[in-house]
Amino acid sequence: DQRLASREQVHPQELDLALETRARMHRGGAPYSPVYPTNGRMFPGTYYLNGIDSKWRRSYSRVPLDSEPEPEGTSTHLAPPMVLRLAKREALSTPVTGVLEVLTKSVSGTALDKYADAKARVACVITGTSAGMPYGDEIGQVFDPSNLQKLVEGKLQCIRPISGTLKMAMLDKNVVQLKKLGGGKTEAFPVSSDKDVIKVAAQLGTIDLTDSYGVPAGLAETMDIAAQVAVAAGLEALKSAGLVSGKSNDPSEWKLPEQY
Repeated sequence: DQRLASREQVHPQELDLALETRARMHRGGAPYSPVYPTNGRMFPGTYYLNGIDSKWRRSYSRVPLDSEPEPEGTSTHLAPPMVLRLAKREALSTPVTGVLEVLTKSVSGTALDKYADAKARVACVITGTSAGMPYGDEIGQVFDPSNLQKLVEGKLQCIRPISGTLKMAMLDKNVVQLKKLGGGKTEAFPVSSDKDVIKVAAQLGTIDLTDSYGVPAGLAETMDIAAQVAVAAGLEALKSAGLVSGKSNDPSEWKLPEQY
């Protein structure tokens, strides 16, 4: 109870800025030295990332066990000063989005409240789209240029039989399946033989962020498949919008111009 009571209530905009810090790290690559508050904002004994060297090797530090929390009302920001400055510059330099208008007309609330309110009122404009489909390696690319057209025309069928190799891989994971029975009851049983393994499924296929988009190999290896697909989808949407050329895996062809 004491540990729960010691948790800190953080404004949602603080988390937005902290995520922006994380995004800038991914864009910048290695080496990387994070800048964020440790003592006073993390529980004593917490391990945190200290830095990533040029070979993508990580080092960690630990908050001292005798560390004391910051006094209430004096907590430092989760995001480093640079990100906070950029957020302030955006709020004051982009009247086209309506951010400036909302900020100047707000008469109550903190600066973070006003900024969050401004962002909430900005219209959503779709400039580019992408669609990744679970074709599997045998049929086509995950982000095939014709995906959206095929979706609209109803020509996609992505469910296919699972290969023997994948069935064996699933058996090796010692999966326990939960089966629903009548009367609201359930029964758990291990998937221990070929007949128990699922027979058909939509299978994503391979995504190589380095080969297709020029993402540093060390960075790509830190992501699971879901994160890799999300990154690829975002880059494909930028290409669809005409904001990047994306003609090859040269990183410069996937980099947003400074005006954006």
